[in-house]
Amino acid sequence: SRSRQWQAALRLLDRMAAQGERPGTVAYNAALAACAQGHRWSEAVDIWARMRAGGVERDLITHNALLGAMGRAGRWAEALDAAQRMQAEGVRPDEVTQCALVSACKDGG
Repeated sequence: SRSRQWQAALRLLDRMAAQGERPGTVAYNAALAACAQGHRWSEAVDIWARMRAGGVERDLITHNALLGAMGRAGRWAEALDAAQRMQAEGVRPDEVTQCALVSACKDGG
């Protein structure tokens, strides 16, 4: 089911790393999107941190996927913090960013 794709995505990232491959932005973004679909916001945060630690570029899609995961979980405070970090890194928000933030605030109370 789609809600469990996040597990397969994390296994794939781990397998790539174990084989000496360095997952890129696209692979990480796919894993982030799977975590958002599966309502796994804390795993999305872990992936975002792995990208940062590994020096992997975090682009607009990366940030929007993270915000989407937080939004689906109603984690409005974390989403607002992440949006501020996004702007501090020079990534300009778009309509998807705004929708994710509105969703997080709406679902978070």
